[in-house]
Amino acid sequence: MHIDKKKEPFNFLWWYSVISFICIVIISTITGFSLSRFLTNSTLHLDAVGMKYFVQAVFEFEKASLYFSIEDKERREIKFSNIFKKFITNPEVTWAKAYDMEGTILWANDERFIGHNFMPNPELIQALSGSMAVSSGTSGKPLKGEHIFDKAVPYFAEIYLPIWSINRDKVVGVIEVYKVPHTLFNVIRRGNRLVWITSSLGGFFLYASLFWIVKRATFVIYRQQVELRDANVVLEEKIKDSECTAEALSSLLITTGVDSNKHFFHDCVRDLAKIYDTRYAFVGVFVDDSHTSIRTIAFLDGADFLDNIEYNVSGTPCEDILNMNIKFVPMSVVQKYPKDEFLREIKSESYFGAPLISPLKKVLGVVVVTDRKPMSLQLWEQPLLGLMANRLALELERQSAVDALKLAESVFNESFEAILITNRDGHILRINPAFTRITGYSSTDVIGKNPRLLSSKYHDKAFYEGFWRSLLNEGVWRGEIWNRRRNGEVFPMWQSVSTVRDKTGEIIQFISISSDITEKKASEEQIHHLAHFDVLTDLPNRASFQNEFKRAVAHATRENSKLALLFLDIDHFKLINDAYGHLVGDEVLKSIAKCLIDLVRGEDLVARLGGDEFTILLSGVRESLDAVLIAKKILHRLETPFQYQKTEVATSVSIGISLFPENAKDASTLLKKADTAMYRAKDVGRNNFQFFTDEMNKQVQKRLNMETDLRKGIERDEFLLHYQPQLCITTGEIIACEALIRWQHPTQGLILPELFIPIAEESGLINPLSKWVVETACRQWTQWQHNGISPLTIAVNLSGRQFTSYNLVQMINKTVMDTGMDPQYLELELTESVLMLNVKETNKTLGALRDMGISLSVDDFGTGYSSLAYLKRFPIDKLKIDQSFVQDLDNDPNDAAIVIATITLAHNLHLTAIAEGVETASQLQFLKENGCDQFQGYYFSPPLPPDEISSLLRVG
Repeated sequence: MHIDKKKEPFNFLWWYSVISFICIVIISTITGFSLSRFLTNSTLHLDAVGMKYFVQAVFEFEKASLYFSIEDKERREIKFSNIFKKFITNPEVTWAKAYDMEGTILWANDERFIGHNFMPNPELIQALSGSMAVSSGTSGKPLKGEHIFDKAVPYFAEIYLPIWSINRDKVVGVIEVYKVPHTLFNVIRRGNRLVWITSSLGGFFLYASLFWIVKRATFVIYRQQVELRDANVVLEEKIKDSECTAEALSSLLITTGVDSNKHFFHDCVRDLAKIYDTRYAFVGVFVDDSHTSIRTIAFLDGADFLDNIEYNVSGTPCEDILNMNIKFVPMSVVQKYPKDEFLREIKSESYFGAPLISPLKKVLGVVVVTDRKPMSLQLWEQPLLGLMANRLALELERQSAVDALKLAESVFNESFEAILITNRDGHILRINPAFTRITGYSSTDVIGKNPRLLSSKYHDKAFYEGFWRSLLNEGVWRGEIWNRRRNGEVFPMWQSVSTVRDKTGEIIQFISISSDITEKKASEEQIHHLAHFDVLTDLPNRASFQNEFKRAVAHATRENSKLALLFLDIDHFKLINDAYGHLVGDEVLKSIAKCLIDLVRGEDLVARLGGDEFTILLSGVRESLDAVLIAKKILHRLETPFQYQKTEVATSVSIGISLFPENAKDASTLLKKADTAMYRAKDVGRNNFQFFTDEMNKQVQKRLNMETDLRKGIERDEFLLHYQPQLCITTGEIIACEALIRWQHPTQGLILPELFIPIAEESGLINPLSKWVVETACRQWTQWQHNGISPLTIAVNLSGRQFTSYNLVQMINKTVMDTGMDPQYLELELTESVLMLNVKETNKTLGALRDMGISLSVDDFGTGYSSLAYLKRFPIDKLKIDQSFVQDLDNDPNDAAIVIATITLAHNLHLTAIAEGVETASQLQFLKENGCDQFQGYYFSPPLPPDEISSLLRVG
């Protein structure tokens, strides 16, 4: 570029040269003079300071006192003169004076000055106040000296030094030292001209350098002026773009700089759409941590906002943004991302998006501008989206933090657990409402205080030592602790205490979270009680009794003492429940439990094992008679009927007794043997007590073996039916057969039902056995019809367990249907005790069977607990006279009367009377004479197998 020097408008260099030369001369002179004066004063000050410490050191070393009196005519020389002589030996000290606190000279080189007073002297006054003072000439030359020993001694400075007492608590005098120039000072003084000359030369060198720089700068500035004129045209062309940029940046800064509010995201996307001139702009956040779906929190469609739009990011530009990259697609975005249904739906053509990245480098979502037309970006426009993305990410992070704080505050205030926060010193900083609710202490009561105000005094020193050891070493302590409420009540809490540390690891706070476990403890005690005590009688239950029993046996073994175990079972308790209801039955159980407790000692154990079974463990038994006395007391007490409201209930118990160590040496065996003895008591008539014997044990073992064989016999189909004919007493015609079960044992042969039926009922095997009897009898009846035998009734006995089964009616109906038997030829026999179990349910069941056409008869009538009032209500067809009454008809008039009464009762109730066990002609004749309708027994035929009874039926 050509530059015309003739056109320079102003000779800046010439004027600069003149002015800068004058300034440099002035500055050099001032600088040289100031520097010389500064060095001189500095040296003088250093001299004075050095002399100060020298004087102080000499006085301290000599331990001299500066106190002298002017009136002391003798002017005692003492040590003081010797000390000053040391100053004179210093080559820099010309002479010296000593002043007291009044300014009077006490000593001087020239004795003519002693006694003179130099007050007021400014430097002397300053020294008397405790500060060092210096007086010197201003010209830098030595001052004219005073006459000392008739000689004029020149000096450079006077130094006034305060002298302190030995204890350094006060000033006791002043030393004035006349100082000659120091060697360093003389050097500096002689160098003053050199300093001034050096400063001047430096100024001229600086002037020359600046002159060259300015001359060069002038040329450069002129050249840049020419270049600037050439660039103005280009700059003017960019002014419009610059104005747009400024406007966009201003809008963006205003948007991102305002405080956050509920419209923040809407304002941001609106401004983005305006800056980039697009129809659509939106901010979306990820639905979950999988980053597979986006949910928009602000979506601008023209002038409207459509928020909460959710779509999958797979195969979309958002998926590329997940890699923390800004994505710009100027056109054909739908063709490049065909899977993006969202862009296709809004008919997008261009796309510009950026990720929202938190300060912790976590991707929170995306910010996007898109439009239906192609998009072109200026260079300045591209970073704006990133800036906006950063601001949006910060806002999302802030809102998340605010939400977290709100949640934490809500949890703190709404928590059902008591929360307490203390500082590192244990002073309470804050509590939550639950703490007040649980302990009764408000914030005013506890803030600033120590949590030990809750102490219950229940825990010892070792407990708290473990508490702090765990808290400080592991950072947490958890456990059960007893505290005291504000009202003084002590209660249990489950507490968790944690430490809060700063970045350096120092503890700054403690946080305690605790809950009131009073109800939990009560529940635990209740559960423990329920687990170990019977709910109805509050006696120890089976589990508790067994534990105590084992401990008692172990103790008796150690002490070589005896125990007696009484096993009690209420006689016919099921009948009490069925006849009077379970409410009365429960009252009977509670009454018997109270009776047992009253009859034994405090150290004896009474328990309810379940149902109607009780046990009594007598400790310290000397002989079996002790157990007998208790058993007799129990039986005697229960002879009195139990009264409940207006109901009188008679009860009795069967008691089995086993002794330790005679019968067994362990608790389990002893209990088993007492149980065996109890069953023996039932077998011999109930309402009595029996001791365990070896014979009983053999019977029990035999019974258990038979139960095992019985179970196997059912599985192996070892049972069969025999049939005993029932005849019309007037015509002698066979009108029915009673099906009687037999057990064909593989080793013991044929076993009659009276030996195994009781075992089957006790073990629960009676149900499958009775079902087999009904099915077999029905199939036999069907077989007889196929064989041409005239139809006749088959009677089947039902046990009490089977009759109370919920599906008895369904089972009978299914059996009849499956076998093809006509139900009018099926007769079911039930005992009186079965009928009286539950009158209402019994009547319902009997009615259902009667509706099916089945006949019903009462077996063994007169041997149970008959109730004639209920008997007339049952749909009964036949009364069966028990064989015990028939056997002694010839010899016992009472049996004869009972038989006659039963026949009469049956006829009056329009029922058929049938006698069983007829074995003689005289018995048959008696029954015929008294109007009995039917009979069965060995007189005509014993029970026969199916083949033999079939032959008999054919003959007729």
